[in-house]
Amino acid sequence: MSKKNEETLVNIPASWKPFHREDLIRIGSAHDGGYIITKNALYNSDYLVSLGISTDWTFEKEFNELINCKVHCYDHSINFKFFLKSSIISITGSLFSLLVKMNKKVVMLPVQYKRFFIKGKKHFIEKVGNNPEKETNFKKIFSRIPEDKKVFLKMDIEGSEYLVLDELDKFYHRISGIVIELHDLDTLYDSVNKHIDKLKEYFDIVHIHVNNYGKINADKIPDVIEVTFENKKIFSGKSRLSDFQYPILNLDSPNNKRIADYKIIFNG
Repeated sequence: MSKKNEETLVNIPASWKPFHREDLIRIGSAHDGGYIITKNALYNSDYLVSLGISTDWTFEKEFNELINCKVHCYDHSINFKFFLKSSIISITGSLFSLLVKMNKKVVMLPVQYKRFFIKGKKHFIEKVGNNPEKETNFKKIFSRIPEDKKVFLKMDIEGSEYLVLDELDKFYHRISGIVIELHDLDTLYDSVNKHIDKLKEYFDIVHIHVNNYGKINADKIPDVIEVTFENKKIFSGKSRLSDFQYPILNLDSPNNKRIADYKIIFNG
């Protein structure tokens, strides 16, 4: 094996190996912003709660199109004025220099934002955290959703997930599935392992992927991983560990399309 191929291998604990599912589906962007979930969790959801959207809500858009669910997004860092300002700057810059190519994606963001966040699709400009006086916690998030409605939860809040995950167990019974981006695995391994073990009591890991924008340390531990969970109570098949190779061919795709995906080895 070449040195280049060796550098793409990463170590993930064997206890995090996913359970086999036949109904895995990719939703959202072909690269960063797209996630693998199960159709079972998708079709058992009445609401999508998405923590962290930034400038990419392709996951939320496709999820909604597939089942026509309610969508609640939380991100304090963006709003319509933010996108409008970015659009104007892009247009202005292009007018002053032929060398500056107009970023059509940025220019169209205000329009796309206004078109998406209507009719049951809401953007709460609130920061998610564990300070109820200044931030929004899971108690507030779930209080906005009828008790009898099932929720699919997406979390990509750049490390703040560790501030709120401890209180999520109060709402496990209301969640069909979860996809979560876990950060700083290489330095916070014990904390990440604790959270995953707790989630595994109620959910099966059904997919795992390494975000190749993140680094890998000397022990081949990645910085950022994406983990998908499915509520055990909605699965009716025979439970067995997956025999897929990760990343899964024709399903997974690198977050950074300019470099190859990291290959997972389940150790220990």
